[in-house]
Amino acid sequence: MNINFVGFLKGMSTVMFAAVVGTLLVSAYAVYSLESKRRLPHDFETVHFAIQDLHDAISELSTAPVLDKKDRVWRDVKAMAELHGVEFRDEEGDTSTEGSLYEGPLDSWRASLSGEAKSVFALAALAQKTHPVYLLDYAIGEGQAKLLIAIVGE
Repeated sequence: MNINFVGFLKGMSTVMFAAVVGTLLVSAYAVYSLESKRRLPHDFETVHFAIQDLHDAISELSTAPVLDKKDRVWRDVKAMAELHGVEFRDEEGDTSTEGSLYEGPLDSWRASLSGEAKSVFALAALAQKTHPVYLLDYAIGEGQAKLLIAIVGE
């Protein structure tokens, strides 16, 4: 295969040819010298793994079950409290508990559980396992306990 470059080079003077070759050499030198000076972030190699972890977390969250309605959860926890002999009280209008608010992204209702400490904590643990219930505050004294909880849902 014989390629004839003479026609292309025939129209170039020696100075033009030297300028093209010089430009190529200076460009190659600049690229390689800048490449060697470029500093990558220290975690550059782990970015792929971090992105994969985030994709996994998104997949896990998107397949999570939808929360129950708040009123249904409220009734369930109230019934559980009655079965365990624990007082269940609505704290929504109580201004003395304003400092202990659920500040998460979900809509919530506040309530308190009070009674014998053992029963209150057993009920709270059971309620948290089966329903979206969050502990906000607690008080313990003389074998009695009071828990302020937030019941979240749609």
